[in-house]
Amino acid sequence: MALTTYSELKTSIANYLNRSDLTSVIPDFITLAESKFNRVLRLRKMQKRVSATTTPNDPFVDVPNDFLESVQFFVDSNPNSILDYVNPTEIEADNIIESSGKPKQYTIIGNEFQLNPIPDSTYTLKLTYFAKVPSLSDSNTTNYLITNYPQLYLYGSLLEAQPYIVNDERIQVWMGLYNEAVQLINRDDEQGRYSGRTAFAMRNDTANP
Repeated sequence: MALTTYSELKTSIANYLNRSDLTSVIPDFITLAESKFNRVLRLRKMQKRVSATTTPNDPFVDVPNDFLESVQFFVDSNPNSILDYVNPTEIEADNIIESSGKPKQYTIIGNEFQLNPIPDSTYTLKLTYFAKVPSLSDSNTTNYLITNYPQLYLYGSLLEAQPYIVNDERIQVWMGLYNEAVQLINRDDEQGRYSGRTAFAMRNDTANP
């Protein structure tokens, strides 16, 4: 059967487990698998860009709800000014020295970015970051991950199911298949990210012997 939607995934999981009494908990297996995806995957498709505007004399800006990890964070100016990450202790110490001005640093406190210096004016910030994989549900029936790598969803969910059904002897089987799928996805993404760069370099080498 096809395996490209939330409904199809739930059906396939039940078939692989050969169980018809797990309808209420299969969504939990999928949710647990997605939580692991967000820890082990950093794919191009997971990158997003957003803009935010600072408020004068307010050092805090909201972190996106689906934020996992920063790629690039800068003040949109001429020239652009890259914001350096520092830990919370460092940013508090630096704020004593430089209380206001154009932000140069940031840290993360809870669900907010804290900027240093405290903005003295309105600045536009631009953030590129890794976002969580959009969770599958009855209202969000598909996403880029299940479309391109359905085996990851299947093996990850089956792995999460084994402790629940007390089938410890199958954990290693599904873990092996899941880990192999993660490695293949990361390799494919890495090759796709740099394949054009290699071709461009080869053309330059040919043109400039």
